[in-house]
Amino acid sequence: MREQTYTLGDYVAHPAHGACRVVGVGDVTAAGQTFAALSIAPLAYPRSIVSLPVAKLARARLRVVTAADAEAMAKDWHEPTRSKWAHVPLNVQRARRLASRRASLSNTV
Repeated sequence: MREQTYTLGDYVAHPAHGACRVVGVGDVTAAGQTFAALSIAPLAYPRSIVSLPVAKLARARLRVVTAADAEAMAKDWHEPTRSKWAHVPLNVQRARRLASRRASLSNTV
């Protein structure tokens, strides 16, 4: 497999983040280790930056796309569906589930 090269401003398609723009290459420190990483910015989430280790780019399944294709992909990209309770804090959700379980158990006895 031929190694792909990326330049600043390239548009790439990432399997999990959709259309992205290459914004830089630099050193990243995570878990006490420093490594070179390619930074991409998903077009659908303009404030996000995703750093991919350069050593693992071959497995990242990135592919270069045109600017027009990237814009079309970003327009069609959507967030995963959220449950109807996504806006409610988890402790409230748990309390409601426990209350409904207790109610169903008391009805069966």
